[in-house]
Amino acid sequence: MVTMAIFPGVIVHWEPPAGSSFRQNKQMYGNILIGCFQVGDVLGRTMAGPAGRRIGPKRLWVLVLMRFAFIPLFMLGQRLPEASPLWGSDLGRLLLCGLFAISNGLAANLAMMYGPESCSVLERREVAGMMMSAIMVTGIFCGSLLAFATQIGISA
Repeated sequence: MVTMAIFPGVIVHWEPPAGSSFRQNKQMYGNILIGCFQVGDVLGRTMAGPAGRRIGPKRLWVLVLMRFAFIPLFMLGQRLPEASPLWGSDLGRLLLCGLFAISNGLAANLAMMYGPESCSVLERREVAGMMMSAIMVTGIFCGSLLAFATQIGISA
């Protein structure tokens, strides 16, 4: 849900900040941010195996809940970019986008790893996998609706 609320909707509306190398090429700026997300997501998914041994299924909810903090940060990057170098500079935005993407890939992969594993009855693991897919699609849908809310008050 968090991912769809921000990506790509808010990110593609980020304007290159003052002094940006991309000031004259907004399309390239958006493409670089989207590329950063794609690479970070793959890195996060790659990290799931080693990180899974440290995080564990009982603590995954903490990572998932912490991701909600990205929503206001990305909205501030769109609405008040001059307020902070984190969401108001090229480097800060790339860092923010990368951390967001890594957390996305990591949390998604860990959830898919832990879900069926958490079933004590072997026959229920298939049902757990199907339920996880249904919940994931519901999250994508709800996040897509939330993306509209992030644009309230922004003039076209």
